[in-house]
Amino acid sequence: MTFARVSRRLLGASAAVGLVLLAVYPARVGAATASYHLDGRFTRALGAAQGEFTFGDAVSIDWTVELTTPVHFENVPTHLKEYQGAITAFRIQIGSWIADGVDPSALNTVPVNKIDIIDNDMDPNGADKMDLFRSGAETPNLVTGNDPNGAQLIIHLSAPLGGASTNNVLGNQTPSLYPDSTGTVFGVNGEVDFAIPGIAPPPPPDPTVKCRSAQIASAAALCNATFACLSTRAKALAKDPGGLVLEACLEKARTKFVASF
Repeated sequence: MTFARVSRRLLGASAAVGLVLLAVYPARVGAATASYHLDGRFTRALGAAQGEFTFGDAVSIDWTVELTTPVHFENVPTHLKEYQGAITAFRIQIGSWIADGVDPSALNTVPVNKIDIIDNDMDPNGADKMDLFRSGAETPNLVTGNDPNGAQLIIHLSAPLGGASTNNVLGNQTPSLYPDSTGTVFGVNGEVDFAIPGIAPPPPPDPTVKCRSAQIASAAALCNATFACLSTRAKALAKDPGGLVLEACLEKARTKFVASF
């Protein structure tokens, strides 16, 4: 058999395999992606993750969506659309701890990768919601343990009064407009929770507090001194018919207050 005939046979076989693969994984015409970033703050850890973070630690959330992902499921009455396999990249990071969205590699495990979007544009006071669910792996291992399914990365974006999206189509969402949002990474060994856009850490001590406290105390001293002057005059009114002693007493109290304040 000549080299040319062998080549033609191999090419024909490759083309057949290619057609089978295309039938199983249809190409997305006009594929396009959109990437998003949100900032959050750590709120709570359970299980093995306890003690690893401090309340208020910065959380970085990044993900990328394939915008041409078809709708997998739609519930018209609730304005819900579900997109399976839409998340192409997903990362949640707190300090040096990183949780990435990846499919589990063990046999007989089921990967999770979906986005649910609810847009209540028909109701001006209706809530907008976008939920992201993704299987993941973490470094270092805090919550996964030995579970072959790995960790689960979840983001719940919520706008109770709406206004965060124009519809329930991928790409028509503005994650930063969902004001009441949370996230979690959990596994068999524990859980890491955070708030979005985040709970600010406690403010630094106010350097003026001590001064203002002293000012309030001096005002109280003025009040006490004033009533003491009035009490003394009331007990010996005949000795100070013109009120000169009283006025001198009050002036002394005022002078002391001004100096103290």
